[in-house]
Amino acid sequence: MFNISNFLEKFKNITPPDKFVKDVLIGVVKEVANIDIEKENLDVRNETIFITIDPIIKNEIFLRKSDIMQNLTEKLKKYKKTIKEIR
Repeated sequence: MFNISNFLEKFKNITPPDKFVKDVLIGVVKEVANIDIEKENLDVRNETIFITIDPIIKNEIFLRKSDIMQNLTEKLKKYKKTIKEIR
C-alpha cells in the first residue's frame, strides 16, 4: 500500500533559497573583508541584499563592495542565483 509520508520525505530538508544566499554572502564577506555577519542582519528581497548592522562595519563592507559582488556573483553563478545589489 502506498503511504503519503514516503512521497513527502524528499520535502523535509528543503532549504529556503534566501538562506543559501545569506550563507554564501557571509562566507564571501568573511573571506574578502574579514568581517563576521549574523544571518539575522541580512534580508534578501528582489535580487538585493539589505544589511542592517553598525554603520562602521557597513562602511567597511561597502569599501570592498566591488570585490564582494564579484566573488558573490561567481559563487552564485553555479546555482543560477543572481544578486544585483547590496544595501
